[in-house]
Amino acid sequence: MGRLFIRILLPAMVAVQVHGATPTDEFSAQQLTSKAAGLLRQGRAQAALFWLDEAERRGAKGVALYYNRGVAQQRLGQLEQALGAFERARMIAPEAPQVLYGLATTLQTADRHAEAVPLLQAAARAAPRHAEITLGLGQALAASGRVVEALEAFVLASVLDSSAAEPVYQAGELLLLQGDAARAAQQFSRAADLDSGHAGARVSLGTARLLTGDVAGAVTILEEAVALAPRNQQAYYLLSETSTRTGLHQRREQALATFRRLSETARHLRQGILLERQGKLEQAVQAWRRSAAADATNVKPWILTGDALLRLGEDEAAGTAFTTALALSPASVRARYGLGLVHFLAGRSEQALSAFTRVLEQDSDHVDANYHAGLSAVRLGRQESARRYLLWTLDVDPGHKQARAALASIPAR
Repeated sequence: MGRLFIRILLPAMVAVQVHGATPTDEFSAQQLTSKAAGLLRQGRAQAALFWLDEAERRGAKGVALYYNRGVAQQRLGQLEQALGAFERARMIAPEAPQVLYGLATTLQTADRHAEAVPLLQAAARAAPRHAEITLGLGQALAASGRVVEALEAFVLASVLDSSAAEPVYQAGELLLLQGDAARAAQQFSRAADLDSGHAGARVSLGTARLLTGDVAGAVTILEEAVALAPRNQQAYYLLSETSTRTGLHQRREQALATFRRLSETARHLRQGILLERQGKLEQAVQAWRRSAAADATNVKPWILTGDALLRLGEDEAAGTAFTTALALSPASVRARYGLGLVHFLAGRSEQALSAFTRVLEQDSDHVDANYHAGLSAVRLGRQESARRYLLWTLDVDPGHKQARAALASIPAR
């Protein structure tokens, strides 16, 4: 099952108990754990982790501390640490469904699906009406090859939450895998109705209709899919096949040409990523430039090129790449930040501050944009603005030592 979707955004847990602290420290530790839970609800995992460290230093040891630590570390991609935190929470509350679900989703993220199954089964028993736990169980069972049980879980999840498209879509994928294209088509059609933007459901519905002989219906739904996801290679390939069968030869040629172009673009992208992992940045840049040449409308190779050129010290060339990326996608935060960094490194503080400010209009918690906006404001002599940006950097990431040092260097008011 290569198209499993795993929802990882776990809820925070408010502190309920703190052990092993003095009365004064207990109150402050509990407050810090609750503060961290609030930050997690705002999506600020790095800041939450800082305050959880401080709470533990002051003696906090409750289930909320370890659970929230696991959530924060999971969101930051620190999977081994997250597993350890969730295990400590489980030692305190072995049957808490929230804790079991957190541990299981971390295992799933690490592709350890078989280990996640018994945890999700236990969580589902403890919270039998929790649709997302049931969906997660279905995903883990499917990834472990237990197709029949997985299908039952997806059906139950769709009953528990009749508005959710994902369990319906996943059930369709399993039915298609079992060779039941007719029933799969029904599930995909329902998923597409539930989520008008679900391109994957439409691509799979096109596949199912093609397998059941409804070629004209497949063409119609695949046209919808490519309109929603104009870079979906599978959709264009299937569209070329169905167009051939319906005699739409011109459309076939168009779809096939697009499929080949997208395949070429993706091939060069993957090649560049592999070269980057090997430390061959110059060759990676060449691969990404080939990718951009194959598809002039794709912003991703330009952003990757800009990032790599910055690391190579070719700042102005990086600026050209980021400018091109912004022309293709003006809302790209990553490209806007990259261009701001180019201006900053070149000493163009006013332009840098303008770029970082625009990034912050889209993502006010962008740590690096806040930090560099603060440094740019310092250069421009705007001390109050600098102080505000650096304080916000520390609010988002209290452990940001460079921001703390820069703030300390600003003369007192």
